[in-house]
Amino acid sequence: MFCSTGKASSKEILALASSTRFDKEHILELNKQFLSVSTKGKFQISNFTAIFQKFYVNGDPTALAHHVLKILDTDNDGVLNFTEFLENLDILYNGSVEERIKWFFKMFDVDNDGVIVRNDIFDLMLKVELAITDVRSHNNEMKVRLNEKVDLIYSELIKPMATPVNQLNIQQFVSSITCNNELMHNFRCATMFMFL
Repeated sequence: MFCSTGKASSKEILALASSTRFDKEHILELNKQFLSVSTKGKFQISNFTAIFQKFYVNGDPTALAHHVLKILDTDNDGVLNFTEFLENLDILYNGSVEERIKWFFKMFDVDNDGVIVRNDIFDLMLKVELAITDVRSHNNEMKVRLNEKVDLIYSELIKPMATPVNQLNIQQFVSSITCNNELMHNFRCATMFMFL
């Protein structure tokens, strides 16, 4: 949608204002900020990893940065353009609870097969753990703690299901989060954390 420099034209701003819940002024400001940290109006993985490294100073956020970029990059061209950035931000900032939960489903569905299994949760939690902790602390004890966390999260997610399940599709995921007060609280905290 944007020219190679990434600067939005008036026509593009109007199109984005009608397809998102941001007004024109907010889109212009977000475009300006996006351009200040991107390379020619696009986020390469190197841009993304550099930003993640500012927040995750003790660990190695490379795997987490790749995963998040994969989710944001809706046209699968390996870079994040302003339209993709704004559309994702619109969901996270302006979206309904259900829209945001569906966005988080993509975070948990690490292999992008349309369902969440225990391994998806483990893979995501491992990426987070690698990002936040010093590599010297990555040992068997860390893996045991991580497996315990994953078991707890997964058991809470599948608890509301009428029959035992080995995987959750997007509707089951939404239902699990919305009918479990603790998961809903954690989801709201995670959403708020993204805007700090």
